Amino acid sequence: MAQANQLRIVELGRTRTEVSVAGLIQEDYSSSPGLHRDGIWSGLVRDFRETVLLQVEFPTEAGEESASIGWIVDGCPLDRASATGLPRRVPGTVAVDYRWPGADDRMHTIALSIAPGTAEATIRVQVVHAPAEGQALRYGPELEITLRGSVVDWPAEKLAKERIALGALADRITRVLALAGDTSGTSPERLMDARGEQADRIVAALEAAEVAPLADSATAAELAAAVTALRPVSIVARPQPFVGRRPQRAGVVAGH
Repeated sequence: MAQANQLRIVELGRTRTEVSVAGLIQEDYSSSPGLHRDGIWSGLVRDFRETVLLQVEFPTEAGEESASIGWIVDGCPLDRASATGLPRRVPGTVAVDYRWPGADDRMHTIALSIAPGTAEATIRVQVVHAPAEGQALRYGPELEITLRGSVVDWPAEKLAKERIALGALADRITRVLALAGDTSGTSPERLMDARGEQADRIVAALEAAEVAPLADSATAAELAAAVTALRPVSIVARPQPFVGRRPQRAGVVAGH
C-alpha cells in the first residue's frame, strides 16, 4: 500500500470511440479452453479507438507546482521536446500513441491510445520527478496499462454463466491466498484472460493448495504466481536516483 508521502499514478478516465462493426466471428475453445469457456462461441466484433488518461497524484497540493515531471513509456524516456500534446507513436510499438501532456497543459498527465482493430497492447508507464527545482530526477511509481482496439460481443447468457462460475473461483483463490497471508486475491475479470496452459496451471495450483496443510507455503506460492501472471501490475517504487535511459522494451501487441 502506498504511503502518504509517495507519488501515485492514477487512471483519470478511459474512453472508447467506435469506428466500425467488423462482422461475426466464431471461436473454437476446444483446443485452448478458458477456465469456464469451452466449445464453439459465436460473437460480433467491434473495432474502436481506446484512450486512457493517466495522472500523477502528489502527496501535497504544493507538490504539483514544485515537481519537475517526466515519463518513461515502455522503457523509453520521453524527450521533453515531444511534450506538445500531439499524438506520437510509442517507440517499439506499431499501434499505440501517446499524448504528453494528456490534458490541457498539465505535464503530470499523459494519454495513451490504441489504433482501432488492434486486439490488445500492454504498455508500462513510469514517472520520473524532481521534488524541487535543482534536485536530481528520481524514479517514481510505474503502472502497467492494457489497451484494446477491438472487442467481441459474446452471447449474454453464456457470459452470465461464465461470470458466476469465475466469481466463485475467484472467491476460492482469494480465500486460499488469504490463509497463506497473501491479501492480493484476484477478480473474475482477470480470470477471463486465462487460456490453455495458464488456465490449467491455475486450476492445478488451486486444487493442490486447497488440500495441502496450512503450513505448506509452497502450494500457495505457486497459486499466487499463477494468478500474478494475469494480474495488472501497479508498483509504487522507492525513490532512487534517475541514471538515464533504461534498456528499451518494445510494447507487446498480441491477439487475445
